[in-house]
Amino acid sequence: MAAEKYLMGRKGRLVKKPLVSIVIPSYNAERTLAACIESALAQDYPEKEVIVSDNASKDGSFGIAKSYEKLGVKVLRNDRNWGLAVNLNRAIKRARGGFILALQDDCVLIGKDWVSRAMRRFRSKKVAGVSGKIVEDLGGFGFWDRIFRVLDRIAAASDAVEEVPFIENRCSVYAGDALMAAGGFSESYSENAGEDQDLCYHLREKGFRFVLDRSLKAIHDYTVHQGSFLGDLRHEALYGRAAAQLALRHPLSLAGNVSYGADLGGRSRYRASIIAFVLLFLAFAALLPFQFQIGAALLAMLAAARILYFAWTCAPHIGIIGWNGALVFPFVGLLVDFIYFYGGLLGALESVATRGSRGRRR
Repeated sequence: MAAEKYLMGRKGRLVKKPLVSIVIPSYNAERTLAACIESALAQDYPEKEVIVSDNASKDGSFGIAKSYEKLGVKVLRNDRNWGLAVNLNRAIKRARGGFILALQDDCVLIGKDWVSRAMRRFRSKKVAGVSGKIVEDLGGFGFWDRIFRVLDRIAAASDAVEEVPFIENRCSVYAGDALMAAGGFSESYSENAGEDQDLCYHLREKGFRFVLDRSLKAIHDYTVHQGSFLGDLRHEALYGRAAAQLALRHPLSLAGNVSYGADLGGRSRYRASIIAFVLLFLAFAALLPFQFQIGAALLAMLAAARILYFAWTCAPHIGIIGWNGALVFPFVGLLVDFIYFYGGLLGALESVATRGSRGRRR
């Protein structure tokens, strides 16, 4: 067998490279899906398979995926949009690999050796997942796209490798035995948020670890699934809802978001503070249901602090958002905060109502 089919094992011995299943959950991504699939097929890692699982797309995504079957791509299709977690779990059940690369349909792996380099990070059995760094080109984005992407901008400039509290399903490789130990992704996160962090915190409670290798880069075109003012607001509500559910199921997720702030431009820090505020607000309301004027005063203080914060943080990004953007940036940021707060409130109430249920898994 060819030498490239071997790698250095944990005891310094050559072992056969395990099969990696590159799973691409797809929904309405006809603009980016072909490039995503081609970046997966171009990987020089010899033991790989590519699986595209279409979640009842309404555009031409399924046809694009089918056109790659002649190149060995396995194409699956759901009868309706079941949500990301269900789609991933169904695709993973059909995967043959001992490792799963979850690749978002609007992402493109940079470099033919992406998978090869990622697999070198699995030298410890305690490493359950390895992720790369998302790169976004704001050059072709519209006005509102630029505002929202600066709000949520990935700021880390280094290519450092470090252990992190969680990884995201944009471009992450998971060890199959760890996925089995968790029972797959929790399907209670039926929309496109929360299932990856829930899995990571669940596995960390079992002693597993996660690694972020920033030298592993992937281009992300977020406009495929958001890309509009209302679309971004809707996703903020989803993220807030998922974050509140995570905080109640895994309290350490709040601390994890704070420690992960270096890669999310500080956004995760104040997102964590908003969810903490949501939980305190609910506790306060439960204890003192007739003292909402105090809660209103706290909300006013939060709003003032947020406007000052956004006014301060927008200055370095004038070249991206322009002076018009600088005028609206603090108020858009405040609106996003309250949409996130609203989503967090819904998520917290849902979690309390369904307490004791972890959600259907694999």
